[in-house]
Amino acid sequence: MSDYNLKRLENAVSYAMETGSFCIKNVIKNSDYFCIWGAGNFFTGAYERWFTNYGIHADYVVDRDDSKIGKIFFNRVPCISPEQLFELKNPVVMPLLGNDRQAVIEECESSGLNWINPNQYFFEQLNMQDDIYSSQDWFEHNKDNIFRVYHMLHDEDSKYIYSNIICNYLARHLGVASYKSLCTSGQYFEPEKLFHMSDNECFLDVGAFNGDSLFEFLNIVDNNFDQVYCFEMSKDNYTKLKKVVDTYPSKIKEKIICYHAGAWNENTLIRCGNEMDNPGEGAAFSISKGKGNFLKHEESEYIKCVRLDSILEKKKVTLLKMDIEGAEQAALDGARQIIIDQKPKLAVCIYHSLKDLWEIPILIKKILPEYHIAIRHHTTHISDTVCYAWI
Repeated sequence: MSDYNLKRLENAVSYAMETGSFCIKNVIKNSDYFCIWGAGNFFTGAYERWFTNYGIHADYVVDRDDSKIGKIFFNRVPCISPEQLFELKNPVVMPLLGNDRQAVIEECESSGLNWINPNQYFFEQLNMQDDIYSSQDWFEHNKDNIFRVYHMLHDEDSKYIYSNIICNYLARHLGVASYKSLCTSGQYFEPEKLFHMSDNECFLDVGAFNGDSLFEFLNIVDNNFDQVYCFEMSKDNYTKLKKVVDTYPSKIKEKIICYHAGAWNENTLIRCGNEMDNPGEGAAFSISKGKGNFLKHEESEYIKCVRLDSILEKKKVTLLKMDIEGAEQAALDGARQIIIDQKPKLAVCIYHSLKDLWEIPILIKKILPEYHIAIRHHTTHISDTVCYAWI
């Protein structure tokens, strides 16, 4: 099986080198027409925000609604029917629909049309603003790291998952497993066949959001633990987190410390934010969003970001989880001493950009070479690919 996985990985990397498919910007550029399928509320409410603000312009929007066909949106995007789409030469399609998205994807595939995963686009769009990530030289320089991570993986399941995740990014036609079929249970706390929780865990939750991971952790350990440290950078999310913690019994609540701060590689103030109309409901509040020029004043704020080493240098940590919208590498760098001294189990998200799929495992192994490294995927779509590390 390993040889088969490796061969598909090699073919996917070769395909990406030939076509530039490692960057969606290249995929759009190499098509004759960029078409968005779905002229509904999401398209009309978010097209300028999510596309034109990032320098991406659709040639057509596609819809089956006769009342929309022929209409011009945003003074430049005509609406065409699916039949008209199928007559176009070399289009690429992004399905922006809810319940009917899978049906549209299947229709595109049966008609031989290339399509773009919208979730992948939203994760990658900030990187697309930097021309380096669409450069053949950049991918040429990095492609060997894909194989470096593959060969460091602990188990065959990881190699199978990793090779398919990479194929789904670079060369969908070479993958043999959908995200749905790759999905396993146990996210963060009991990943299948890797490690389990004890009754005296000291859990460092970086990207605590509204307390959802904390709630899951408490269920897994049946409320038996030593300490929890929650870091959340969004003011709104932090308020929700505190309200949740306040509902717990005193004997649990007194062992949970919440910090309104982000994790970074230095102690500083950083502009962070998120679009108010983001369907992620606040989960995507991030440092990377704050770096862009596309947020309104009320959608961003300066947040205290800290080196975890500086806050928890004398605190026990046995489990560290990170899901912080692409800031994981800087946060890991700021937790080096915790990792080196205490060797906690790690559960770090690597799905926020293509390069995270190799850069994060390599960084973890560099910080502590003794770690075993594994990959698991925990949703039926592109989100929640996690790198696990343990002694």
